[in-house]
Amino acid sequence: MHYFIMILLLIAASAFFSATEAALMRLNRYKVQADATHNSLAKLTEGLLERLDKILTVILLGNTFANIMTGTLLVHLLEEIDASEQITYLAPIILTIVILLFAEVMPKTMATIKPTLFAYACAPVIWLISILLTPVTMIINAINNKIIAVFGMNHAQSQEIISFSEYKMMVSEGMKHQKQSHHRMMMGVLELHEITVNDIMLTRSKIQVLDMSDTEEIILKEIISCAHSRLPVIEGDIENILGIVNIRECIHMILTNKFTKESLRSLIQEAYFIPEKTPLHTQFMRFQQMQKKMALILNEYGHLQGLVTLSDIMDEIWVADIQLQDIAQEHEVIRLSEHAWIFPGHLPVHTLKRLLGWSISTRDASTIGGALIAYMECLPQPGTSILLNGIIYEILQISKNTIVKIKGISLEHYNQEKQG
Repeated sequence: MHYFIMILLLIAASAFFSATEAALMRLNRYKVQADATHNSLAKLTEGLLERLDKILTVILLGNTFANIMTGTLLVHLLEEIDASEQITYLAPIILTIVILLFAEVMPKTMATIKPTLFAYACAPVIWLISILLTPVTMIINAINNKIIAVFGMNHAQSQEIISFSEYKMMVSEGMKHQKQSHHRMMMGVLELHEITVNDIMLTRSKIQVLDMSDTEEIILKEIISCAHSRLPVIEGDIENILGIVNIRECIHMILTNKFTKESLRSLIQEAYFIPEKTPLHTQFMRFQQMQKKMALILNEYGHLQGLVTLSDIMDEIWVADIQLQDIAQEHEVIRLSEHAWIFPGHLPVHTLKRLLGWSISTRDASTIGGALIAYMECLPQPGTSILLNGIIYEILQISKNTIVKIKGISLEHYNQEKQG
């Protein structure tokens, strides 16, 4: 009878080691780190995770020993009860099923469902066993390291560098149970590393400016009708940039009847210039460090390419669905059907991807029109259709060597409409 009780105890021990292994492997380490500040069991578990390779050796050692001893005691039990030959043959099969079910599958399943609970509960016992078995585990690990060294491998090679795309996937997976708006915001922060100021800039042709060569009446109208907080100031030519003015200060000057072209010059602040292709996360940090809110983008020849603001970068971080509709309206994107759209040639490539999920591989061009011209290596004529990444782009209108309007439809739905 005592053999039977010992077998049950060994199966329970095997179940304990199996559950502990599953819990430690499934455990959320960041949650453990957060709990460790106020929970002694979490702090103990954190210590186990820091030497997980040694702890796994202890667990495997205990589990293997328990299973082997179970088989040995079963043989003695069968001899003691003088079991028949048929029972002797069936006993190993029954024991395998019992160990598989009650010492492996069931405890591991339960531990993966509640990994934190199991890990914290088992941590003190595993910590104590690891201390008692330290000499044994040291010998086993030493032998193991010698053997794997024969195959040209070592622990240093196990430290793999996580790529940025893998890191993004990890964060996305970790945030999937959070609010959709929070998930979108976090992914927006990570995407700042993948895009440049050229992807979100207001292109040169769209920049609203105050021209000091205009009459005072025209400048006054520009200020009153301005929907922005700051505007670049030029004189005659857009390349002749004098600086930036704060529209709020201009309005105050108008309300106090002090507005003149000369007084406006006194409000001009030094413009902040940045090179094109500056990564967005880098520019976001520079805006904060320099306490700037607007930057003018120059190419390698010093020519103005566009304008970007701190607000534009913040929009990239947190863009709600309703804001996407506003962006589509702002960029004059027209929906013809569920899968067909008309958009202007100056629409940024990044904005098209954000609105419709369509992407165009381009190295130099930042707009859809520029990307299509670069792909064709010439200015396509109206009626030309271009197939890129499963999307058909049809040129509808050109003007002054630029593409004005484009129609886009997926190839799949284009064929369906054609057959219908």
